[in-house]
Amino acid sequence: MSALPPGRICPKCQASNFASDVHCFNCGANLEDETTLSLPDKPDLPAATDPLDFPPGARFAGRYLIVEEIGGGATGRVFKARDTKLDQTVALKMIRPERAASPEALGFFKKETSLARSLSQENIIRVYDLGESEGVTYLTMECVAGQSLDQLLRASGPLTETAAVSIARQVCRALAAAHKKGIVHRDLKPQNILLDADGRVRVADFGLARSFELPSGKAPGRIVGTPAYMPPEQAAGSEADGRSDIYSLGVILYEMLTGRRPFAAGSAAELLEKHLHEKPKPLRTWNPGLSHRLEQTVLQCLEKDPARRPPTAGRLLQSLEERGKPAPAARRAARLVLPLGAAALLLAALGLFLVVTRKPARPPAPGTFPSVAVMYFENNTGDPSLDYLRKGLCYQVIQSLLQSARLRVITTDRMFAILRDKGLLKNETYSTDDLKHVAERAQARYILQGSFAKIGRVYKINSFLLDAETWETAGSTQAEVEDLSQLNAAVERMTPAVKASLHSPGGPAAASSSGGLDRITTRSPEALKNFIEGETLFFEGKFAESAEAYRNAIGLDGDFALAYRGLAAASLYQSKRAEAKANLEKALALAAAGRASPRDRHLIEGLYDAVFRSSFPDEAVHQYRQVLSISPDDEEGLRHLGSLYRNLEEWSKARDCWERLLALDKFNPFLYINLSTIYLAEGLPEKAVDILPEDPALLPPALRRRQVGLIDLCRGRYEDALAAVNQALEQESGQTTALLLRGNIRQLQGDAAAAREDYLRIIRDADAASQALGLRFLAALCLQEGRFDEFRSRVAQGLDISRRGAMQDEEDSFLLMEAAGFQLRDNLAAAEESARRAVRLAEELNDVIVRAEGLGLLGHVLLARGNAAGAGETAERLRLLTETSGLRHLRKHYFRLKGAIARQAGDYASAADLGRMAVAGLPFPYSLNDDHAVYYESLALTAETAGDTDRAIGIRRDIGALTSGRLLFGDIYGRNYYRLGKLYLRKNLKAEAADAFDTFLRLWARADAGRPEIADAREELAALKIPGPRPASKTVPAP
Repeated sequence: MSALPPGRICPKCQASNFASDVHCFNCGANLEDETTLSLPDKPDLPAATDPLDFPPGARFAGRYLIVEEIGGGATGRVFKARDTKLDQTVALKMIRPERAASPEALGFFKKETSLARSLSQENIIRVYDLGESEGVTYLTMECVAGQSLDQLLRASGPLTETAAVSIARQVCRALAAAHKKGIVHRDLKPQNILLDADGRVRVADFGLARSFELPSGKAPGRIVGTPAYMPPEQAAGSEADGRSDIYSLGVILYEMLTGRRPFAAGSAAELLEKHLHEKPKPLRTWNPGLSHRLEQTVLQCLEKDPARRPPTAGRLLQSLEERGKPAPAARRAARLVLPLGAAALLLAALGLFLVVTRKPARPPAPGTFPSVAVMYFENNTGDPSLDYLRKGLCYQVIQSLLQSARLRVITTDRMFAILRDKGLLKNETYSTDDLKHVAERAQARYILQGSFAKIGRVYKINSFLLDAETWETAGSTQAEVEDLSQLNAAVERMTPAVKASLHSPGGPAAASSSGGLDRITTRSPEALKNFIEGETLFFEGKFAESAEAYRNAIGLDGDFALAYRGLAAASLYQSKRAEAKANLEKALALAAAGRASPRDRHLIEGLYDAVFRSSFPDEAVHQYRQVLSISPDDEEGLRHLGSLYRNLEEWSKARDCWERLLALDKFNPFLYINLSTIYLAEGLPEKAVDILPEDPALLPPALRRRQVGLIDLCRGRYEDALAAVNQALEQESGQTTALLLRGNIRQLQGDAAAAREDYLRIIRDADAASQALGLRFLAALCLQEGRFDEFRSRVAQGLDISRRGAMQDEEDSFLLMEAAGFQLRDNLAAAEESARRAVRLAEELNDVIVRAEGLGLLGHVLLARGNAAGAGETAERLRLLTETSGLRHLRKHYFRLKGAIARQAGDYASAADLGRMAVAGLPFPYSLNDDHAVYYESLALTAETAGDTDRAIGIRRDIGALTSGRLLFGDIYGRNYYRLGKLYLRKNLKAEAADAFDTFLRLWARADAGRPEIADAREELAALKIPGPRPASKTVPAP
């Protein structure tokens, strides 16, 4: 047997590790926390004698209240602390006394810290203060919530090009700022590259950096840095400069893109030798799909000769932006994982920083900037064929104004809603009362009115800006054109005068940053006409008709990016995901080529990131924040950002967006609905009702009653919910949403026949997308009744409708239902095939939510087939997906599957813990797609199998009390009472068992013939009613 390589002793737990280990196998501590590598001729440092023990609640230096220890290493220990003098949370780094014993070392440290304090750049962790107290040298730093790149790589493996380049670009910006001040990092590595709560990269630990101007003398044998990321010149003991940091970043890029470092060795000395002399293998050896240009950029960073590397961080940044970023249509999904909870704050990197929390800069108060509503123009030409210009000119003026900073422009969709609600859509002129109504509803300080006329061959366009507080004219302008193709130029001549007339804080509203209306919209009047028709139909909810109008606009102008975006949105509302993706990618490519304004480009990219790259939602957040950086009061940007946070179940962030929107536009009814839903998800049903105004001017009564009905459904007040929804239907008959909600309420009340009637009405009368929704709930109702044969036929019907309508969003959901149906009938081979098809389709569509659900179901099917190894591999795929997707609420699928694996292995304690972790992440019931039943069932099965009957009974009673959480999981709810009866029998609770069996048999009164549970329940119930000892209870396997 060959000898093992020399081990590495963990400085934290003293465990022995292999020489090649980076993290301790026992405690997970970083074995490379040493910032100074000792070579044979370097004398040992004195042994540490001061443990720097400061328990939570202790006070240090008279002002720092210790919260907890969160990191440490050979240099010192790091605490989260409260600076009571400045009332802020800081990272408090205490240097070990032996490290600060040398006056030379202490002087060097203080000088370097002083230099680090001068760095102020958004990608650099700020150093606040340096001091000495109680014989301990310390420094304080900024605190940021997130995780280290090292943690991310260990959790997810290699990143996509998009994610890796995004991180590297931000690191380049940090290095460029430091190098500009003469500071070299000298120890750049994944452990001190942080990803904060907003997805931004932050570089820590410039405390080890040394100035370009510092003397180069060193003690013999002293090499500063971490061997795995050390540039050759630093390994040789030579002076480092900015190009040394570029080499280290090259190593990091190599690791991000391939999942491994360029060199591996059994000892630090061997590793340094490789940095000095060995050429790294091409990255595409490990990642064949990597872009050739990006590979060459990374290899250039890893040149042994500094002169052959990119000369500056700025030059590397430019190279990454040019070479590393694929065309928008080809960008792949990626996401920087930002886990929740205390574990996310424990960044065990070098110990020279702490990441806890950072408050983002608050946006200006809503309404700080002047607001303007643009009315439809008046057609004074006498030619009805030009009526489309009424909306067309309005749209183009809005588009021009929307590019301005410090200005709130009422968007076209909001203007449409205001005019529609007042019955003004077809008005050719507007009275003063009409204008006052629009100003009030839009909460606009200014109203822009316009008209156009034709005199001879000349079109004359006039506009008047009215101050809605005084109703005096605040400004006017006019323009003339001889051809309608010149209308954009006319608008562009007019809008600067409009902006100049607005009273904006800090001066007139900033000028447009776009490339002209011809480029960012269309110069074709006919294309504009069809586009406006498409927008109008879209706002009316006529998505198929609007799609046709958008196609007509594209046929007239193939470079009309906004028409492609409109077509994509219309396709999404029809569940035509593939068509939407293709059109949105075309819009992306055109926007990148300058055929959309900066604002619209960010909106297009944000929509694409949110829908088709949902494994990288931080990119979508970034795009929407870019819109708000152009104009903080941009309602479309706020609405998209709030919707994204809502879908990510980041409730507090979503609430902030919708509350800000409501401050801007209190007459928008859907803002109240969204806020109400968020309060409900946060477990505040009373507040969810209170936010809904009873004033019909603010919220239509039918819409309010429907939302109240949903709230009452979710909190189990079914009679109140039914009354509210019936009133909503009386006020506005034919509401598909209200009809579906009534069916849900009736199902929860136990009135299956009435619920079936509502679902069938939707299937019979509604559009294809609504039919699919009705079929999903009808199929779930079939399961609740034990009608498995009808369930299969309804799912097959849903698949047929989905495929005929090219509704891929619905198809993958029905495939999952098909798989579940096969599993319930013990046809596990067919269940596995359907689950795999659902996962494949979800992967093609980049539908991360269905993909996670599909992997969870697939893992359970494999486990049921006895393939524990396959289930484990599927769980690992699920873990990677949930950790890299940014959709933290999807971790519940992983916890549930791992719990099932643990339960089958007999590890009931782990299974219970994992089940509780899944349930802990669930919000308060707030929607009809709630899935509480699935996770409660998993907990119940674990308790039953472990023999914890009391706990199992408690959980099954909770399942029986679920509201929306059981709607789509009728099989769990129906059989729950059967299994509850069995549990009561274990405890000899005969009356309770009889009630449970009776409830089960009533639910399954119309079930398929031959179900074993029915026969057994009848026997048990009959035995319970016979005097004398009961026959032995039969055991029926858990579902």
